[in-house]
Amino acid sequence: MMQNFSPSKNWRMQKVKYRLRGGYCSKCKSLFFPVKIYCPICHSGKNIKDKDLPTKGKILSWSLIHAAPVGFEEIAPYPVALVKLDGGPIVFTQITDYTVKDIKIGTRVEAVFRRLATPGEATIIKYGIKFRPAGW
Repeated sequence: MMQNFSPSKNWRMQKVKYRLRGGYCSKCKSLFFPVKIYCPICHSGKNIKDKDLPTKGKILSWSLIHAAPVGFEEIAPYPVALVKLDGGPIVFTQITDYTVKDIKIGTRVEAVFRRLATPGEATIIKYGIKFRPAGW
């Protein structure tokens, strides 16, 4: 199966993919992820700014993915988690650099830059943010 790859979209998204970026509403002072046109809290559309998000947080919930989607089969099983960023929003992320015993609700984690997908015939290597247990 050929994956949909757009070099122009990849270029436009690099600010978000290579840094942990979210939205900040100057009206209600909310941080959210991902960046949106309107604030999900107060629904303002005029006061939204891009903002670097905190890079540390704690695991709220997690799961081990055994039946991986296309493009991730070779790394299964792998953990994904809901992470509450310190003073920030909740993000859904893949966990890396781990042992299963290290992953628990409440585990402190930190953002790291890692390969997201292995290239196929029609794609390039994709990089982005994952999280790992803090102090690894």
